[in-house]
Amino acid sequence: MADLVKVGEKFSQWADKQESKYSAWILTPQFHTEVGFDVGWLGGWPSGAEMGKSLDAWKAGGRELAADFNAVMDCSSNHEMATAVPINAPDGPGGSGSVIFAGCSLADGKMGADAIAAHVKAGAAMSAKGAKASSSWVFFPGLGARDYDFDYWQVITFQNYSDFGATNDIYINGGGWEEVMGIMKGVARCSGAVMFDATLVRNGNSG
Repeated sequence: MADLVKVGEKFSQWADKQESKYSAWILTPQFHTEVGFDVGWLGGWPSGAEMGKSLDAWKAGGRELAADFNAVMDCSSNHEMATAVPINAPDGPGGSGSVIFAGCSLADGKMGADAIAAHVKAGAAMSAKGAKASSSWVFFPGLGARDYDFDYWQVITFQNYSDFGATNDIYINGGGWEEVMGIMKGVARCSGAVMFDATLVRNGNSG
């Protein structure tokens, strides 16, 4: 991990020179069954135009850095894109912390827009109860995605485990799950949640 962090720092400096808006985190599985990898790399852009600009710069001048990454970790088996829709993300890309991914399946006759509206309502209900999630999103699988047995991911971030624990108390013991399940009923069902530690490599807002 120390070797990967060093490469990440080198990459961040390179991205600064490109004036890239790309943000990136190293994901380490913590609470899970079998995620299929030792470490993950999550990156994102604020728009498709910024994505294209960054990818062009990487293809043109990132060969040396790619070799550095390949010397530390092997990501050749799986690269996927997703469309990220913010549910509650007031500060843009977040810092280090923890992140939960859960696979969600739409009910018959429901579309992504229905799920987004329900998650916004459920998130507001949890916030009103004092939940301490720092941000939440839904990710819809895109280019390169495997054939998942669900339709999208629900993604919730926390600044630390204290905030996660407090929010879990609200959800389990404070009536949160009854209210959230009532809102999501007939729209979508989320399950199979896993938690990762997320270490910020670069915040594209400052790039």
